[in-house]
Amino acid sequence: MGQSTTRSSNRRGEHALAPAVITIALALSAPFGAVKAQEVGTDDFRITFGGIDGVATTDMTEADVAYNATNDEYLVVFRGDTSIDNRYEIWGRRVDADGTLLGSVIQISNMGGGSPDYDADFPAAAWDSVNNQYLGVWQADHNSGSLVDGEEEIWGHILDATNGSTVFGQFRMSQMGIDGASTVDGRNADVAFGATQQEYLVVWRGDG
Repeated sequence: MGQSTTRSSNRRGEHALAPAVITIALALSAPFGAVKAQEVGTDDFRITFGGIDGVATTDMTEADVAYNATNDEYLVVFRGDTSIDNRYEIWGRRVDADGTLLGSVIQISNMGGGSPDYDADFPAAAWDSVNNQYLGVWQADHNSGSLVDGEEEIWGHILDATNGSTVFGQFRMSQMGIDGASTVDGRNADVAFGATQQEYLVVWRGDG
């Protein structure tokens, strides 16, 4: 499907490898069914700095990554509560192919107006190779309109790949069932970009 995104996630079993100095394991065949790995680049490095080191109540989890061949960089997206325990939003950080952290942390989601009752989860990202932009997607409950706590829908945010600024702010992508019903949800979104059609395809699991 045209240009596809490079990603790594604990929710997906298939991965595309992009050239970078970030640690990558290349599987090599070995006797008796064993697998060996060869490290490419320098040692692992830290990307997130949420909350205060030594405080276990703030976490950064559920990372996903998209590779940008134009800038030779990555966009890493992740779920985190940086200051209020259990109020999770989606964040992003651009990382150069040599491992240098670029710019500052980007807040991608803003669910529930700061209330810890509303959370964003399971982010995914893709790179638009035509316009040099990123689309981040995620699932979340929100208090806008008739939506209620626990009613998960799919949301998106388009970023300029040159500096991480907003091109098109947070918007809703799914409508599962009737607004106000927390028993039907949209979950586990993923996204890919098609260069030929110059469009994204966003998929998710839902009952509705």
